[in-house]
Amino acid sequence: MAQSDRDALYEEAALWWSRRHEAGPEVRGAFAQWLAADPLHAEAFDAIERAWEAFGDALPDADEILGDAAGAPSVLAARRASRPVSRRWFGAALVGTAAATGAGVFVWQKSRTETYEFTTGMGERRRETLADGSSVDLDANSHLRVELNGWTRKLDLVKGRVLFDVAKDADRPFVVTAATETVTALGTLFWVEVRNAETTVSLIRGRVRAETAGDSLELAPGDLVAFGGGRRLRLAHGIDATGTQAWRTGRLVFDNEPLARVAERMNDYSADKIILGDAKAGSIRISGSFLAGQTQAFIDALETYYGLSVSRSGQGLTVRSKGHPQA
Repeated sequence: MAQSDRDALYEEAALWWSRRHEAGPEVRGAFAQWLAADPLHAEAFDAIERAWEAFGDALPDADEILGDAAGAPSVLAARRASRPVSRRWFGAALVGTAAATGAGVFVWQKSRTETYEFTTGMGERRRETLADGSSVDLDANSHLRVELNGWTRKLDLVKGRVLFDVAKDADRPFVVTAATETVTALGTLFWVEVRNAETTVSLIRGRVRAETAGDSLELAPGDLVAFGGGRRLRLAHGIDATGTQAWRTGRLVFDNEPLARVAERMNDYSADKIILGDAKAGSIRISGSFLAGQTQAFIDALETYYGLSVSRSGQGLTVRSKGHPQA
């Protein structure tokens, strides 16, 4: 926006600010129409109001604003005859303050930072809507930090899995950091998982760029990539989005995944913990759909369909491969 246009916007917003206490329906209706006409109107009005909150006590007098402008003597005489200064004069002072600081009020407003921190426990799922209109769905045992301001949207996935439904905002990139990886998105639906030393990104809709120390790639819908140790571990295409989001409705779907990874996800939902008794058992590939938290049903499937041996000790369920000495 040109500086002249910005100045005019300040002035218009300041005039409305000066009339903010007028309760007539015509004024209220006209103000509502003005706000709805352009998103910049609301932003300018908010900036003027914040300028008053921040600088009200230090605003210049009308004398200082007008200086030697034509018509100043009569206006100043009227001001001296009736104190305090009118609301219109306060509005003009705010415009002068904003202009003198090079539109710094807008910069100050945009640089304000809002932070959030969301966590979920065992078996808990959580959905939150952020101030920018984006939403986040946290899987069980997840931890997410969020930082939003007028320039960027930064999110740090400490652990667990989160589905991000990103509100479009071309001026503010949406960047998710997970371990040593980053995912940058604009208007996108995707999920990121951090588990042990591995970060997985699955794109459902839109476009994201996934980066790690030694690799960077742009994902298409249906792509899934896993990183670890600063490098790409695997990349898959054509992933079924329905299956990868099933956890949001309490169902865990696995497609040819090693039992070691499957057990970790099952453990997020139950106090009965699956323990792997040997590496061979952990490498067995699992496919199927299971209710989150129904660990016993999952264990029954391991014994029935995969020939694994399971022994219980307290809340620990130790799974061993066929032929293991303790099986």
